Amino acid sequence: MLELNSNPAVTAKVRAMYGRRISDEQYDELMKRRSVSEIAGYLKSNTHFSAALANINESNIHRGQLEDVLRREVFNSYSRLYRYTNVRGENLFHYVIMEEEIGEILRMVQLLNAGNPQDYIVELPGYLIQGADIPLVELAKVRDFDSLLAVLGDTPYAGIMKRFRPAEPSGMIDYAACEHEFYSFYFDRMFQMLNKNYTGTTRRELGELLTMRIELLNLSTISRAKFYFRSAPDEIRKWIFPYRYKLTKRILSDLIEADGVDQLRKVFKETTIGRKLENHEFTYIENYTDRLKYYISRHYMYFSTNASVSFYAFVLLSQIELNNLISIIEGIRYQISFQEIKKLIIT
Repeated sequence: MLELNSNPAVTAKVRAMYGRRISDEQYDELMKRRSVSEIAGYLKSNTHFSAALANINESNIHRGQLEDVLRREVFNSYSRLYRYTNVRGENLFHYVIMEEEIGEILRMVQLLNAGNPQDYIVELPGYLIQGADIPLVELAKVRDFDSLLAVLGDTPYAGIMKRFRPAEPSGMIDYAACEHEFYSFYFDRMFQMLNKNYTGTTRRELGELLTMRIELLNLSTISRAKFYFRSAPDEIRKWIFPYRYKLTKRILSDLIEADGVDQLRKVFKETTIGRKLENHEFTYIENYTDRLKYYISRHYMYFSTNASVSFYAFVLLSQIELNNLISIIEGIRYQISFQEIKKLIIT
Protein backbone atom coordinates (compact mmCIF):
# COMPACT_ATOMS: atom_id res chain seq x y z
CA MET A 1 0.00 0.00 0.00
CA LEU A 2 3.05 2.30 0.15
CA GLU A 3 2.45 3.50 -3.42
CA LEU A 4 -0.89 4.99 -2.51
CA ASN A 5 -0.20 6.15 1.05
CA SER A 6 2.97 8.06 0.21
CA ASN A 7 1.75 9.65 -3.02
CA PRO A 8 0.86 13.35 -2.54
CA ALA A 9 -0.22 13.52 -6.18
CA VAL A 10 -3.06 11.12 -5.40
CA THR A 11 -4.20 13.23 -2.44
CA ALA A 12 -4.15 16.32 -4.65
CA LYS A 13 -6.13 14.48 -7.34
CA VAL A 14 -8.77 13.35 -4.84
CA ARG A 15 -9.17 16.87 -3.45
CA ALA A 16 -9.38 18.35 -6.93
CA MET A 17 -12.16 15.91 -7.85
CA TYR A 18 -14.00 16.71 -4.63
CA GLY A 19 -13.60 20.41 -5.39
CA ARG A 20 -15.92 19.93 -8.38
CA ARG A 21 -18.77 18.79 -6.12
CA ILE A 22 -22.23 20.31 -6.37
CA SER A 23 -22.43 23.58 -4.44
CA ASP A 24 -25.18 24.80 -2.11
CA GLU A 25 -26.31 27.23 -4.80
CA GLN A 26 -26.52 24.45 -7.37
CA TYR A 27 -28.57 22.31 -4.99
CA ASP A 28 -30.98 25.22 -4.58
CA GLU A 29 -31.28 25.56 -8.35
CA LEU A 30 -31.91 21.83 -8.72
CA MET A 31 -34.68 21.97 -6.11
CA LYS A 32 -36.39 24.71 -8.15
CA ARG A 33 -36.74 22.41 -11.15
CA ARG A 34 -40.19 21.02 -11.87
CA SER A 35 -39.47 17.69 -13.57
CA VAL A 36 -36.89 14.94 -13.89
CA SER A 37 -36.10 16.27 -17.37
CA GLU A 38 -35.34 19.73 -15.99
CA ILE A 39 -33.09 18.23 -13.31
CA ALA A 40 -31.22 16.24 -15.97
CA GLY A 41 -30.84 19.35 -18.10
CA TYR A 42 -29.42 21.37 -15.22
CA LEU A 43 -26.98 18.60 -14.22
CA LYS A 44 -25.92 18.28 -17.86
CA SER A 45 -25.24 21.99 -18.31
CA ASN A 46 -23.91 23.08 -14.94
CA THR A 47 -22.26 20.30 -12.93
CA HIS A 48 -19.47 17.73 -12.96
CA PHE A 49 -22.02 15.21 -14.29
CA SER A 50 -22.08 17.01 -17.64
CA ALA A 51 -19.80 14.55 -19.44
CA ALA A 52 -21.76 11.55 -18.14
CA LEU A 53 -24.98 13.12 -19.43
CA ALA A 54 -23.54 14.44 -22.70
CA ASN A 55 -25.22 11.83 -24.90
CA ILE A 56 -28.47 11.74 -22.95
CA ASN A 57 -31.62 13.35 -24.33
CA GLU A 58 -32.87 15.00 -21.17
CA SER A 59 -36.29 15.74 -22.67
CA ASN A 60 -37.38 12.11 -22.42
CA ILE A 61 -35.22 10.66 -19.65
CA HIS A 62 -37.09 9.03 -16.77
CA ARG A 63 -36.18 8.77 -13.11
CA GLY A 64 -34.60 5.31 -13.25
CA GLN A 65 -32.41 6.21 -16.22
CA LEU A 66 -31.16 9.41 -14.63
CA GLU A 67 -30.37 7.73 -11.31
CA ASP A 68 -28.54 4.95 -13.16
CA VAL A 69 -26.38 7.50 -15.02
CA LEU A 70 -25.54 9.25 -11.76
CA ARG A 71 -24.69 5.99 -9.97
CA ARG A 72 -22.50 4.92 -12.89
CA GLU A 73 -20.62 8.22 -12.91
CA VAL A 74 -20.01 8.08 -9.16
CA PHE A 75 -18.68 4.54 -9.47
CA ASN A 76 -16.54 5.54 -12.45
CA SER A 77 -15.00 8.36 -10.42
CA TYR A 78 -13.77 5.76 -7.92
CA SER A 79 -12.46 3.65 -10.78
CA ARG A 80 -10.57 6.58 -12.31
CA LEU A 81 -8.88 7.29 -8.99
CA TYR A 82 -8.03 3.61 -8.57
CA ARG A 83 -6.33 3.50 -11.98
CA TYR A 84 -4.51 6.74 -11.18
CA THR A 85 -3.02 5.23 -8.00
CA ASN A 86 -1.50 2.22 -9.80
CA VAL A 87 -2.08 0.09 -6.67
CA ARG A 88 -2.06 -3.70 -6.95
CA GLY A 89 -3.45 -6.36 -4.65
CA GLU A 90 -6.34 -6.15 -2.19
CA ASN A 91 -7.29 -2.54 -1.56
CA LEU A 92 -10.08 -0.13 -0.73
CA PHE A 93 -11.49 -0.14 -4.25
CA HIS A 94 -12.17 -3.87 -3.96
CA TYR A 95 -14.35 -3.08 -0.96
CA VAL A 96 -16.25 -0.45 -2.90
CA ILE A 97 -17.10 -3.20 -5.39
CA MET A 98 -17.90 -5.69 -2.62
CA GLU A 99 -20.42 -3.32 -1.07
CA GLU A 100 -22.06 -2.81 -4.46
CA GLU A 101 -22.27 -6.60 -4.89
CA ILE A 102 -23.89 -7.03 -1.49
CA GLY A 103 -26.40 -4.32 -2.36
CA GLU A 104 -27.35 -6.17 -5.54
CA ILE A 105 -27.76 -9.50 -3.74
CA LEU A 106 -29.97 -7.88 -1.12
CA ARG A 107 -32.03 -6.18 -3.83
CA MET A 108 -32.69 -9.60 -5.36
CA VAL A 109 -33.70 -10.93 -1.93
CA GLN A 110 -36.24 -8.10 -1.66
CA LEU A 111 -37.58 -8.86 -5.12
CA LEU A 112 -37.88 -12.58 -4.36
CA ASN A 113 -39.82 -11.76 -1.20
CA ALA A 114 -42.08 -9.46 -3.20
CA GLY A 115 -42.60 -12.12 -5.88
CA ASN A 116 -41.07 -9.91 -8.60
CA PRO A 117 -37.52 -11.18 -9.27
CA GLN A 118 -37.97 -10.47 -12.99
CA ASP A 119 -37.91 -6.74 -12.20
CA TYR A 120 -34.20 -6.88 -11.35
CA ILE A 121 -33.21 -6.56 -15.01
CA VAL A 122 -34.84 -3.12 -15.22
CA GLU A 123 -32.23 -1.50 -12.96
CA LEU A 124 -29.30 -3.89 -13.44
CA PRO A 125 -26.15 -1.77 -12.91
CA GLY A 126 -24.34 -2.28 -16.18
CA TYR A 127 -21.30 -0.37 -14.94
CA LEU A 128 -20.67 -3.10 -12.36
CA ILE A 129 -20.80 -6.14 -14.66
CA GLN A 130 -17.10 -6.33 -15.52
CA GLY A 131 -15.75 -5.61 -12.04
CA ALA A 132 -18.09 -7.76 -9.96
CA ASP A 133 -17.20 -11.23 -8.70
CA ILE A 134 -20.78 -12.38 -9.14
CA PRO A 135 -22.35 -12.66 -12.62
CA LEU A 136 -24.95 -9.90 -12.56
CA VAL A 137 -26.47 -10.92 -15.88
CA GLU A 138 -27.11 -14.37 -14.39
CA LEU A 139 -28.41 -12.75 -11.21
CA ALA A 140 -31.07 -11.11 -13.37
CA LYS A 141 -32.30 -14.62 -14.32
CA VAL A 142 -32.85 -15.71 -10.71
CA ARG A 143 -36.42 -16.79 -9.98
CA ASP A 144 -36.14 -18.60 -6.65
CA PHE A 145 -33.84 -19.22 -3.68
CA ASP A 146 -32.04 -22.18 -5.26
CA SER A 147 -31.22 -20.30 -8.45
CA LEU A 148 -29.89 -17.42 -6.31
CA LEU A 149 -27.56 -19.85 -4.52
CA ALA A 150 -26.45 -21.26 -7.87
CA VAL A 151 -25.52 -17.78 -9.14
CA LEU A 152 -23.53 -17.05 -5.98
CA GLY A 153 -21.58 -20.24 -6.71
CA ASP A 154 -18.48 -20.73 -4.59
CA THR A 155 -18.24 -17.10 -3.43
CA PRO A 156 -18.33 -16.35 0.32
CA TYR A 157 -21.77 -14.85 -0.30
CA ALA A 158 -23.24 -18.30 -0.95
CA GLY A 159 -22.23 -19.52 2.50
CA ILE A 160 -24.03 -16.59 4.08
CA MET A 161 -27.12 -16.98 1.90
CA LYS A 162 -27.50 -20.68 2.70
CA ARG A 163 -28.28 -19.82 6.32
CA PHE A 164 -31.49 -18.11 5.23
CA ARG A 165 -33.19 -20.80 3.18
CA PRO A 166 -36.95 -20.44 3.74
CA ALA A 167 -38.72 -23.33 5.46
CA GLU A 168 -41.05 -23.61 2.45
CA PRO A 169 -40.09 -23.20 -1.24
CA SER A 170 -42.43 -20.22 -1.50
CA GLY A 171 -41.54 -18.86 1.94
CA MET A 172 -40.02 -15.49 2.74
CA ILE A 173 -36.31 -14.94 3.26
CA ASP A 174 -35.58 -13.20 6.57
CA TYR A 175 -34.36 -9.97 4.98
CA ALA A 176 -33.32 -8.12 8.14
CA ALA A 177 -31.22 -11.02 9.43
CA CYS A 178 -29.77 -11.61 5.97
CA GLU A 179 -28.79 -7.96 5.57
CA HIS A 180 -27.16 -7.93 9.01
CA GLU A 181 -25.10 -11.04 8.24
CA PHE A 182 -23.89 -9.71 4.91
CA TYR A 183 -22.76 -6.42 6.42
CA SER A 184 -21.18 -8.17 9.41
CA PHE A 185 -19.15 -10.17 6.89
CA TYR A 186 -18.29 -7.02 4.94
CA PHE A 187 -17.14 -5.00 7.95
CA ASP A 188 -15.13 -7.90 9.41
CA ARG A 189 -13.37 -8.49 6.10
CA MET A 190 -12.63 -4.80 5.66
CA PHE A 191 -11.07 -4.54 9.12
CA GLN A 192 -8.95 -7.60 8.34
CA MET A 193 -7.77 -5.91 5.15
CA LEU A 194 -6.92 -2.67 6.98
CA ASN A 195 -4.92 -4.52 9.63
CA LYS A 196 -3.08 -6.54 7.00
CA ASN A 197 -2.26 -3.83 4.48
CA TYR A 198 -1.94 -0.58 6.44
CA THR A 199 0.11 0.63 9.40
CA GLY A 200 0.47 3.67 11.63
CA THR A 201 -1.58 6.78 11.01
CA THR A 202 -3.14 5.43 7.82
CA ARG A 203 -4.53 2.35 9.56
CA ARG A 204 -5.78 4.46 12.48
CA GLU A 205 -7.53 7.05 10.30
CA LEU A 206 -9.11 4.47 8.01
CA GLY A 207 -10.24 2.54 11.08
CA GLU A 208 -11.80 5.70 12.50
CA LEU A 209 -13.69 6.38 9.28
CA LEU A 210 -14.99 2.82 9.18
CA THR A 211 -15.97 2.66 12.87
CA MET A 212 -17.63 6.07 12.51
CA ARG A 213 -19.70 4.72 9.66
CA ILE A 214 -20.66 1.58 11.61
CA GLU A 215 -21.56 3.53 14.75
CA LEU A 216 -23.84 5.82 12.76
CA LEU A 217 -25.45 2.76 11.19
CA ASN A 218 -26.04 1.38 14.70
CA LEU A 219 -27.69 4.67 15.69
CA SER A 220 -29.99 4.44 12.68
CA THR A 221 -30.86 0.85 13.61
CA ILE A 222 -31.75 1.82 17.18
CA SER A 223 -33.87 4.74 16.03
CA ARG A 224 -35.78 2.77 13.38
CA ALA A 225 -36.38 -0.09 15.81
CA LYS A 226 -37.97 2.32 18.30
CA PHE A 227 -39.80 4.55 15.81
CA TYR A 228 -41.32 1.90 13.58
CA PHE A 229 -41.26 -1.44 15.38
CA ARG A 230 -41.34 -0.63 19.11
CA SER A 231 -38.66 -3.29 19.49
CA ALA A 232 -37.56 -4.47 22.93
CA PRO A 233 -33.96 -3.69 23.97
CA ASP A 234 -32.84 -7.33 23.76
CA GLU A 235 -34.20 -7.52 20.22
CA ILE A 236 -32.36 -4.34 19.22
CA ARG A 237 -29.06 -5.61 20.61
CA LYS A 238 -29.10 -8.48 18.10
CA TRP A 239 -28.79 -5.98 15.24
CA ILE A 240 -25.95 -3.87 16.67
CA PHE A 241 -22.54 -4.27 15.04
CA PRO A 242 -19.77 -4.72 17.66
CA TYR A 243 -17.71 -1.65 16.78
CA ARG A 244 -17.71 1.75 18.49
CA TYR A 245 -16.37 5.14 17.44
CA LYS A 246 -17.33 7.79 20.04
CA LEU A 247 -20.16 6.17 21.99
CA THR A 248 -19.24 4.47 25.24
CA LYS A 249 -20.81 1.13 26.15
CA ARG A 250 -22.94 2.92 28.74
CA ILE A 251 -24.28 5.51 26.31
CA LEU A 252 -24.99 2.85 23.70
CA SER A 253 -26.87 0.84 26.33
CA ASP A 254 -28.81 3.96 27.40
CA LEU A 255 -29.84 4.55 23.78
CA ILE A 256 -31.00 0.96 23.40
CA GLU A 257 -32.86 1.06 26.74
CA ALA A 258 -34.50 4.45 26.07
CA ASP A 259 -38.22 4.33 26.83
CA GLY A 260 -39.70 5.75 23.67
CA VAL A 261 -38.66 8.22 21.04
CA ASP A 262 -38.57 11.32 23.27
CA GLN A 263 -36.15 9.73 25.72
CA LEU A 264 -34.06 8.45 22.82
CA ARG A 265 -33.76 12.00 21.50
CA LYS A 266 -32.82 13.28 24.95
CA VAL A 267 -30.06 10.69 25.40
CA PHE A 268 -28.84 11.24 21.84
CA LYS A 269 -28.55 15.01 22.26
CA GLU A 270 -26.31 14.50 25.29
CA THR A 271 -23.79 12.44 23.33
CA THR A 272 -20.69 13.83 21.58
CA ILE A 273 -22.46 13.19 18.29
CA GLY A 274 -25.65 14.91 19.38
CA ARG A 275 -23.82 18.00 20.64
CA LYS A 276 -22.10 18.41 17.29
CA LEU A 277 -25.52 18.57 15.64
CA GLU A 278 -27.46 20.51 18.27
CA ASN A 279 -28.26 23.34 15.86
CA HIS A 280 -29.90 21.02 13.33
CA GLU A 281 -33.56 20.10 13.34
CA PHE A 282 -34.22 16.45 14.22
CA THR A 283 -36.12 15.13 11.20
CA TYR A 284 -34.96 11.62 10.34
CA ILE A 285 -32.15 9.89 12.23
CA GLU A 286 -30.50 9.18 8.87
CA ASN A 287 -30.39 12.92 8.27
CA TYR A 288 -28.51 13.36 11.54
CA THR A 289 -26.11 10.49 10.96
CA ASP A 290 -25.41 11.39 7.33
CA ARG A 291 -24.70 14.97 8.38
CA LEU A 292 -22.14 13.79 10.91
CA LYS A 293 -20.63 11.40 8.36
CA TYR A 294 -20.32 14.40 6.03
CA TYR A 295 -18.52 16.57 8.61
CA ILE A 296 -16.09 13.86 9.67
CA SER A 297 -15.34 12.72 6.13
CA ARG A 298 -14.68 16.31 5.04
CA HIS A 299 -12.25 16.70 7.94
CA TYR A 300 -10.23 13.70 6.78
CA MET A 301 -10.48 14.79 3.16
CA TYR A 302 -8.76 18.09 3.90
CA PHE A 303 -6.48 17.31 6.83
CA SER A 304 -5.23 13.77 6.35
CA THR A 305 -1.87 13.45 4.58
CA ASN A 306 -2.61 9.85 3.58
CA ALA A 307 -3.94 9.27 0.09
CA SER A 308 -5.81 6.09 1.09
CA VAL A 309 -7.68 8.06 3.75
CA SER A 310 -8.49 10.84 1.27
CA PHE A 311 -9.77 8.24 -1.19
CA TYR A 312 -12.09 6.59 1.35
CA ALA A 313 -13.35 9.98 2.56
CA PHE A 314 -14.05 10.84 -1.08
CA VAL A 315 -16.08 7.63 -1.46
CA LEU A 316 -18.21 8.48 1.59
CA LEU A 317 -18.73 12.09 0.48
CA SER A 318 -19.62 11.02 -3.07
CA GLN A 319 -22.26 8.66 -1.69
CA ILE A 320 -23.76 11.54 0.27
CA GLU A 321 -23.84 13.73 -2.85
CA LEU A 322 -25.51 10.92 -4.80
CA ASN A 323 -28.11 10.49 -2.05
CA ASN A 324 -28.74 14.25 -2.12
CA LEU A 325 -29.45 14.11 -5.84
CA ILE A 326 -31.72 11.10 -5.51
CA SER A 327 -33.64 12.91 -2.74
CA ILE A 328 -34.14 15.87 -5.08
CA ILE A 329 -35.20 13.67 -8.01
CA GLU A 330 -37.70 11.79 -5.85
CA GLY A 331 -38.90 14.99 -4.20
CA ILE A 332 -39.60 16.73 -7.50
CA ARG A 333 -41.21 13.60 -8.90
CA TYR A 334 -43.67 13.47 -5.99
CA GLN A 335 -44.15 17.26 -5.86
CA ILE A 336 -42.64 17.74 -2.41
CA SER A 337 -42.02 21.37 -1.47
CA PHE A 338 -38.64 23.06 -1.78
CA GLN A 339 -38.47 23.50 2.00
CA GLU A 340 -39.14 19.82 2.73
CA ILE A 341 -36.60 18.58 0.18
CA LYS A 342 -34.00 21.02 1.52
CA LYS A 343 -34.24 19.40 4.97
CA LEU A 344 -32.92 16.19 3.43
CA ILE A 345 -29.89 17.73 1.72
CA ILE A 346 -26.58 17.21 3.50
CA THR A 347 -24.03 20.01 3.01
